[in-house]
Amino acid sequence: MRSDVSDRIVVNSREGAASARNRERMESGPSLHLLVDELQHRIRNLLTAVQCFVSQADSSTAEEYRAALSARIASLSDAYNLIERTCAQKISLGELVEQTLKPYAAVRKDRIRAGGPDVELQPRLALSLHMVLHELVTNASKYGALTSTSGQVEVLWELLSDDAGRRLALQWRERGGPEV
Repeated sequence: MRSDVSDRIVVNSREGAASARNRERMESGPSLHLLVDELQHRIRNLLTAVQCFVSQADSSTAEEYRAALSARIASLSDAYNLIERTCAQKISLGELVEQTLKPYAAVRKDRIRAGGPDVELQPRLALSLHMVLHELVTNASKYGALTSTSGQVEVLWELLSDDAGRRLALQWRERGGPEV
C-alpha cells in the first residue's frame, strides 16, 4: 500500500511540474516561442553544415577524411566559442568573420574572401552578425555560389560616417553560382 501512495505522489508531482512549466511557457508568450523557433532553425542549419562537411570532404584515405571533417567541425565550434569568450568584451569583426566562414573556406580553398577595417563589436551585435553570416554561408553552400566549383563569396565591410554618426556597411557578394 505504501508504494502505491508513493507512486501516486511521483505521478502527481510530475504532472504538477509539467503544468507549471506549461503555465510559465504560456505566460512568457511570444518571446519564448520565438526563441524556441530560432533554436530549432539554428539546429537545422548546424546539421546542414555538418552534412555539407561530410559530403564535401576531399580526401584520399579514411584517416584524411576523418581529420578534415574533425577540423571543419572544430572550426565551426570555434566561432561559437569566440563569442562566448568575449561576452563582457568587444569582439573583432575580422576575427568573427574568419571564424564563422572558416569551416566553409576549408572546403572551398581560395573561394571565400573577406576584408575591411578593424572594427570592434559589442558581444550581442557580434552574435547577431555571426547568425546572419552563418545563415548566408550555409545558404551559399546549399543553393548559391559555393555549390559550383567556380563559385566565390566575398564579404567586405567599411565604416561610414555622416551626420547620423558612424555606421557599419557590410557587403555579401556571390559570383559564379547558379541562377537565383
